[in-house]
Amino acid sequence: MTGHYVAMNLAREPLIIEIKGARGFQTRTLAPGSFWIMPADMPFTQRNGRSQWGAIEISRQRTRRVLGHDLDIRPGYGVIDEPLACALRAVLHEISIGGASGPLYAEGLAIAIAARLANNHATRVPRSCGATLGPERLRSVNEYIEDALGQQLSVGELADHVGLSPAHFAREFKRATGTSPHAFVMERRLERAWRLLAAGKTIADAAAWSGFCDQAHMSRLFKIRFGVTPGVFRRRER
Repeated sequence: MTGHYVAMNLAREPLIIEIKGARGFQTRTLAPGSFWIMPADMPFTQRNGRSQWGAIEISRQRTRRVLGHDLDIRPGYGVIDEPLACALRAVLHEISIGGASGPLYAEGLAIAIAARLANNHATRVPRSCGATLGPERLRSVNEYIEDALGQQLSVGELADHVGLSPAHFAREFKRATGTSPHAFVMERRLERAWRLLAAGKTIADAAAWSGFCDQAHMSRLFKIRFGVTPGVFRRRER
């Protein structure tokens, strides 16, 4: 693998694999929900019977882009890490629904996985950048989000706007606002959709002008946020 390989046993039973080392094949047992973590560019020979994996490969370029530094991963077999498991399951679910939550959400998951690997599965953890998301930078980001709300946004784009790495920006943004960049943008989009519907715009126009992937995505989140569907809300306002 040219990238870091992170695989989780999705079966309900332990998985027995054999890894070839200097003394031949050695047996490793992966409990349900546990991980096999392999650093980038580390050669391996592995064999196993029937299995069910959920796996991702993260390139060195991606981790460098997200974290602002290279990542030196420790290999591991049968690793238990519930936060990492939650993030990987969320990635698999997002793939299964065709990326309906949008690139901002997907990139947030990539950042969460890379940060978890850096903090819990690396041989050394570089010191984080000392730059903070102060009031001026935060105001600039808020204005940028508002101006580009109808377009597809990414964490990398927001981080570039204030000169921070995506992972550091995501941490600083949550520290400053109490919420993730994705959740913040979704709230702003829902508020804009609410105003547009109240002004008499169609549901399709409200979804498009607020930056949602499609009308169904907006309708689902709108009902969760406001307790009514966009159609019911629009009829009431009329």
